[in-house]
Amino acid sequence: MNKLFYLLSASVILLGSCEYKMELTPNLDDFAVSTGANVYRVNEIVDFKLKGNPDIITFYSGELYNDYAHKDGRIIRVEHADLYFTTSIPVTARPQENQFAVMASTDFNGDYSSWSNIDDAHWVDITDRFILATSITFTSSGVVDISDLIEPGKPLFIGFKYTVRSKAEINDPAHERPRTWHIQSFTFTGNTDAGPLVMGDMETAGFNIIHQHPEIVSKTVQSASRITFLGHPMDEPTDPDIHTEIWAVSKPFETGDVNRGPDRPIAVKADLNPRLESYTHTYTKPGIYKAYFVGMNANIEGSQQVIREVDVTVIAD
Repeated sequence: MNKLFYLLSASVILLGSCEYKMELTPNLDDFAVSTGANVYRVNEIVDFKLKGNPDIITFYSGELYNDYAHKDGRIIRVEHADLYFTTSIPVTARPQENQFAVMASTDFNGDYSSWSNIDDAHWVDITDRFILATSITFTSSGVVDISDLIEPGKPLFIGFKYTVRSKAEINDPAHERPRTWHIQSFTFTGNTDAGPLVMGDMETAGFNIIHQHPEIVSKTVQSASRITFLGHPMDEPTDPDIHTEIWAVSKPFETGDVNRGPDRPIAVKADLNPRLESYTHTYTKPGIYKAYFVGMNANIEGSQQVIREVDVTVIAD
């Protein structure tokens, strides 16, 4: 009898626990935001007063890339592009000449696994647009407009081409050794309707090294901050004596309408943080901004949110 009683009691408790639902924190609608003034100067601290205590608070300032109006995605139009980099060539005895070239393509298939894919693409030689190093000192290429290379609906690839020529091809003992080329500070900037946008640098441009003859060991290396081209040794009679190319090819740079993805909010308060009475922000450019605070209460059962908007006018100092 006692055993049956305990079994029935456990069943009641179990059924009761299945019906339990965790309630959200109440009074979310009490959340309110205000400012002490309507007009602020550039670099003046804007003090947003917060009322209520949502579990989570996030903030959109209304500035570029932090705008609630673009929380679901931002499309920008890239119609112009600038390219910049620096080069250096350390001293080399009997150096080969004209080894380095800057190339661009809109029909490379994006397969970096084989040099044949490089060879099949159409590449435009744009080397003469840039200033190249003549010594070990890193030399600025200049900021060069390459907008004429943009084709609507097609990505743009940038390639650095390094050529090693055979001794027979050169036929000049005074210029038969491969020389070192360093490339740094690569910057691909898109000029958009939202202002300049760095679309790739040395870390994010996605360069891949492709060898025409991978069986020939070169000393070309790549790091997060530099690409170093150096061909195979050619000093000894047993060294390979062959014409070969080594390329560093970037990721595809999208042009035309580019989806930058959603603007992300700034985290102001997390669930475990204490009540927040205010939040400050500084605007660095004049304008009329719509600042948004999103208050949210959430648990494993679900969530609710409220949105509070504040107009902020910022004038020049």
